[in-house]
Amino acid sequence: MKTRVIPVILLILCLTLVLASPAMAAQKPLTKIGAGANYEYSITVTAPSEINLGVMTVGGITTGHSSADGSVETDATSYKVVATDQKSTQPGYMNIAPDGSSTKLTHKLQIGSSLGSLYDADNPGVTYTDTTNLPFYVSQHVETVDTPGSYSITITFVGSY
Repeated sequence: MKTRVIPVILLILCLTLVLASPAMAAQKPLTKIGAGANYEYSITVTAPSEINLGVMTVGGITTGHSSADGSVETDATSYKVVATDQKSTQPGYMNIAPDGSSTKLTHKLQIGSSLGSLYDADNPGVTYTDTTNLPFYVSQHVETVDTPGSYSITITFVGSY
C-alpha cells in the first residue's frame, strides 16, 4: 500500500484592527464612564503567529497551534474578537491558490481556542470574548482523494466592541 503525503503550509497573516469607524460610532454611541462625553473606544488586535502543518499524511488528521498567542489591547470594558476565513470563494477550505479559486482539500479547516473546541474556519469560526490572550489551534483532515500540493488559508482576526 502506497502512502501519499501532502505538504501543507498554513499561513495565518497578522491583521491589526484599529479605531472603530465613524459609522460604527454613529450606530452605537459609547460613553466612557467619568468622561462626561461620548467616547469612541480603541481596539488593536494582533493575530497569533503563523502555523506550519508541515507534511500531512493522506487519511490522517494533523493538528497544530500558534507558537505565539495573539493579543488584544483596548480601553473598552466589553469586546470580542472573531477569527474566520473571509474569502468569498470556497471559504473555510485550504486551497492551492490563496484566493480559493483552485484545488481545495475535501474537509474544511477546523480552528479554535483549544484543541477541545474546534469549529469550521468560515462559519462560525472562533469568538474570543473579553480576553486579551488569543491562543489558536487548527486541525486538518486529509482524504485519499485530495490532490497533493501546497495548501494555505488566511484566517482574519477582527475586534469589535
